[in-house]
Amino acid sequence: MSQADIRMVALGLRAALIDDARPIMMRDDAGGGTTRLSPGMIAAPDGLLPMVLRAGSAIWHLATGHPYRLRLVSDEAALLGQRVEAIAGTSPLMVVLSAIEALDQVSGPDGIAAHNLPRLEARIRAEAESYWRPRANALDAVPPMPGPASATLSPGAG
Repeated sequence: MSQADIRMVALGLRAALIDDARPIMMRDDAGGGTTRLSPGMIAAPDGLLPMVLRAGSAIWHLATGHPYRLRLVSDEAALLGQRVEAIAGTSPLMVVLSAIEALDQVSGPDGIAAHNLPRLEARIRAEAESYWRPRANALDAVPPMPGPASATLSPGAG
């Protein structure tokens, strides 16, 4: 995706969060409290968007068998020390929808608990890898039917 597509993802996610109107909270492990975050901070490529998209990519992986790819680059000025530079593997709409699903999965009665996104990502990624891992052909495990190998069923038999 181009920088314009990343901007479209950020604007789409921000608009969805504004429309949703649930509070978005982030626990401050150092101070022990929680901070309310703006939709703009969640959707900013140099804000929490890298964390949201990693969780969204895990959701996409579970749904499709393939995560979308993120290129995150170090950025000392970014909130988490990195910013989104590129996204590949699906459309901007699917990126936004999977990000919204990730945020919904870390929501509770008090709002969206953004600090739970890394734990969600790890859990969903493990689920996806387990679900989509290659398996032996299921038909290989089916025992052959008894009877001569040349036996066939004729119409109306039975």
